[in-house]
Amino acid sequence: MLKKVISESKSLGNLHSDSARLLYTWLIPWLDIEGRHSADPEIIKGHIFPKVKTMTISRIKGLLDELSQAGLIILYRDNDEICLQLIKFKEHQSLKPDREAPSKIAEPKPENIITPENSGLNPENSPLSKVKISKVKIRISPSPEKDFGPLFEEFWKQWPPEGRFKKKNCRTKFLALCKKGKLEDFKKTTIGYFNVLEHKEKNEGFRPQAMYLSTWLNNWEEDRERYVDSQGNPFKYQPRL
Repeated sequence: MLKKVISESKSLGNLHSDSARLLYTWLIPWLDIEGRHSADPEIIKGHIFPKVKTMTISRIKGLLDELSQAGLIILYRDNDEICLQLIKFKEHQSLKPDREAPSKIAEPKPENIITPENSGLNPENSPLSKVKISKVKIRISPSPEKDFGPLFEEFWKQWPPEGRFKKKNCRTKFLALCKKGKLEDFKKTTIGYFNVLEHKEKNEGFRPQAMYLSTWLNNWEEDRERYVDSQGNPFKYQPRL
């Protein structure tokens, strides 16, 4: 059941992406009687987004992180599986036990909840971090020798400390996009991304959420049109008049 109050939810309204809001609402019909579901991105892709080509496995991972950090779901381990629990599920659902099958997924326990510190299952299972990003200035200057290793180290240090996670994985993805000649596009998109977050913080009155670098490296191309204009220039912060 979707209630009208969902459109008034501050947690949903403050999410970074419309895709996260879409995942949240499309997920509801698939939840069991306890509000649980597998958090395996491949299963979610098959169940919820079988016809949506832009909803890739890596993108779903990032969206799950976003929902978790926003306090809308709990990500946790049940034996070797990753599961999710929708928070406040029973406050909005009136399901009858005699008409619904019992849940086959164990309830989350504190020791099984996934956090940045204990998420070793795969590189993308790290929730987003709420960080103040308005003063972050991303500068990426390629060296003439195309030595992208030191370039990554420079970029890594500029990212907000709370967002640095899974450095080896980030380095691999960064070097790959550099070798494909995408560095300049990546640079402009990243600058536009931080400018958008600064714009939201100053003009819309809420503290934005900045992605972990590993999540950004997975999603920057798919979301590029949100952060650069038709000429490929980064979004520019516009103060409120």
